Amino acid sequence: MTGPCDSAGWCQRPARLLRRVSASWSNGGERTWHCRSPAGGGIRRWAGVALLWGVVSCVSGPVFAEGWALVIGVNSPARFRRPDGGPIRPLKGAEQDAQGMAALLGRQPGFHPDRVILLTGADATRDRVQQEWEGLVHRSRPGDHLVWHFSGHGTQVADRRPFDETTDQLDEALCLADSDEQGHNLLLDDDLSRWLDRRGPRDCLVILDCCHAGTGTKSDDEFLVRSLDSVSGLVPLPKGPSDPPWKELRPLEKGAHRREALFACQSGQQAYERRFPHLQNPDRGGQFTQAFLLAFSREGADRNADGRVTGEELRQFVNRRLHEEFNRLRDTHANRQEPEYDLESPEEPLFGPRLAR
Repeated sequence: MTGPCDSAGWCQRPARLLRRVSASWSNGGERTWHCRSPAGGGIRRWAGVALLWGVVSCVSGPVFAEGWALVIGVNSPARFRRPDGGPIRPLKGAEQDAQGMAALLGRQPGFHPDRVILLTGADATRDRVQQEWEGLVHRSRPGDHLVWHFSGHGTQVADRRPFDETTDQLDEALCLADSDEQGHNLLLDDDLSRWLDRRGPRDCLVILDCCHAGTGTKSDDEFLVRSLDSVSGLVPLPKGPSDPPWKELRPLEKGAHRREALFACQSGQQAYERRFPHLQNPDRGGQFTQAFLLAFSREGADRNADGRVTGEELRQFVNRRLHEEFNRLRDTHANRQEPEYDLESPEEPLFGPRLAR
């Protein structure tokens, strides 16, 4: 195939060359061009070609990272039992939250629905979650952007190896489809941190819409609490100082590749789900995730109308929505739901496009 030089060795017109480079980029960067040696061209012709090729390389710009995501939603771990042996009260909106988040991510620049994996209900077992995450990391490339989202119940269990909870001796955990009250098949904070560490040179954003601990707080028909008491309720809530929840997901220092995290509530608070007028069958969703999704709507968080939502814009929008609809009616810190944003670069867009590093 003739490349950017014609059979006589003359450089093609710049506009045509730019179109070909653009076509190469849209094809995933896999197409390459080969220049035939001109039959009798001189050094000046090739110098011109080299100069133009350098200009085109600059114009075509750097390679943007691709987005990949694993989105999980579990309303009820079927094996989980209350201390009296009865079934737990299931959530109603966690799986719908996950579906909404997966749809949102599939529309974001740099992402594609084929690169967003959705696991809900009985499909979200611990083995399946690990398998899908490892496969996602394997298929992605260095410099890509990864998202991990979970909606469901959170809990705490007695600290396990490597015994790093020096204050409260409790590990945070996510309740997956096959988790039970004895702690089997929970996804511990230590395990999730190790999975994330294996991602290599890739940015990662973790979004957790769940409580940090089990609680004696009772859900009512209006608000459902996203927490479960693990180990048959034998793990008490700490009465004194406690370790920061999910501290394993919070990097100790900034690195070349970010690992950022968003939490639906602060330590000592609960994450709630409730009814929303725009939802149907079911009509419930997590307060945090629903505000998050609304932030990316036309009337959402993009206040400067530049076509992208930064971490700071998201924070301001979600906090304002939760204050207006929930927190202003609550009189204590423990009764409110105030998300936590652990972002290294809050002024950058939360989701791509980001330059591959």
